[in-house]
Amino acid sequence: MFAVVLDLGFRQRIQIGDDLRPVGLRAELGADLELYAQRRDQVKTALQSIPGVTLPVPQGAFYAFPKFDFVTDSAAFTAELVRKTGVALAPGVGFGRDGEGYVRVCFASTEATVREALARLRSFAIDHCSR
Repeated sequence: MFAVVLDLGFRQRIQIGDDLRPVGLRAELGADLELYAQRRDQVKTALQSIPGVTLPVPQGAFYAFPKFDFVTDSAAFTAELVRKTGVALAPGVGFGRDGEGYVRVCFASTEATVREALARLRSFAIDHCSR
């Protein structure tokens, strides 16, 4: 099963941001931020290639919240997605009623894992929207 999940090491460094200077981790944090920017661009390009998907570009997070115009039940869509492809995404409705039709895509993983997950999502979404 593919699941793009949070890199806890990165999150911990962000939470102790005030301690980065004395420990000398600023350069490492900068490198991590550059990797997440690359993943964001990778996700943006892939999602914008799916017909019926719109994406506000994430500005400071390691997840995207695209709108799938053809999805009327995000919980059912993501449940079927994980069953058929092994890609686990969070349904938008889980973030409130206005999140219906959206999904949350976390890109805190390796380039290869994100690439494979996005390829599976794209194939599934194109098949799903043609129904």
